[in-house]
Amino acid sequence: MANPPACGVLLMNTGTPDAPTPNAVASYLLKFLSDPNVVSSHRLAWWFILRFVVVPRRKEASAEKYRTIWTPEGSPIVLQHQALARALDAQFAEEFGPGRVVVRTAMNYGQPDVLSVCRELKRMGVRELLVLPTYPQAANSTTKASAARVGEAIHRARWNVRCEVIANYHRSPSYAKAIAASLLNAGFDPNGDDKLLLSFHSVPLEHLETGDTYEREVGASALAIVDELELDRKRWTIGYQSPFGDPSKWLQPYSRDILERWGAIGADRVFFVCPGFAADCLETLYDIPADLQPAYERGCAQSGTTGSFVGVPCLGKTKAHVRVLADVVRPRLKELLDE
Repeated sequence: MANPPACGVLLMNTGTPDAPTPNAVASYLLKFLSDPNVVSSHRLAWWFILRFVVVPRRKEASAEKYRTIWTPEGSPIVLQHQALARALDAQFAEEFGPGRVVVRTAMNYGQPDVLSVCRELKRMGVRELLVLPTYPQAANSTTKASAARVGEAIHRARWNVRCEVIANYHRSPSYAKAIAASLLNAGFDPNGDDKLLLSFHSVPLEHLETGDTYEREVGASALAIVDELELDRKRWTIGYQSPFGDPSKWLQPYSRDILERWGAIGADRVFFVCPGFAADCLETLYDIPADLQPAYERGCAQSGTTGSFVGVPCLGKTKAHVRVLADVVRPRLKELLDE
């Protein structure tokens, strides 16, 4: 009989509806926006607003957006995370021996759900669990939410496991190198006139006011990436995208406004990358072509220029991303396996 895996690695992300339909989107939004780490409003009042105002108003339009990015195999973000988990599993089997480490992925909301995955790992006999939320920059609404979901699932599964959460990896050298390489591969010229916008998901200002370190980690990540490119400060900036609700209450400046301004001053070629997203999702596959690129084009129309907008894909299931995540997990994994 084979020995049980010594360690489990669990990749976590926010999630996606189970299908691009209004009912599935409604179910997803209810779970996602009910999480106090995501929306910290008065719980009872917010529950009524969410159930009877927000979800009914958003489910049809959101489902239509999801339909535009859905694949025959399912949700892009889920498929890419599953591919990442398989690749990491194979990588660690090669490094540490077959069966010593098992890698799985789960979502905070939606499928694969974290409780089912925890129960699977429990059945396999895993006694040490490393949780890696695939958000390089930690935030209450992402990393903290993932940690809470895993903790709840472990409790519900009655699983006697030692669990550690890797809070962030924004200072990982391989992460900065991988983002920089993705830009170079897309044609970015560090020595030319190309502009670079590093766009991150916005977060509520109230989260920052209560100690969220997200903005500082975004800044550190951006500096590490542009240092890899040896890029002059005048050629790049940070923007934020995809606020929910009142835009004045979310972290700015907004990427949309930056892009329109760059187009208006005649920026000839703009590269747009989202270093905070592990894999392409609605915010990249839909929001960029439907909202952000058109903002740049509106600016170009004002200046009478054509301009060129280059959207750079997220690292996703690439070999470079597998190396990044392996480098993040490996040091602690070695310690656990050597105990």
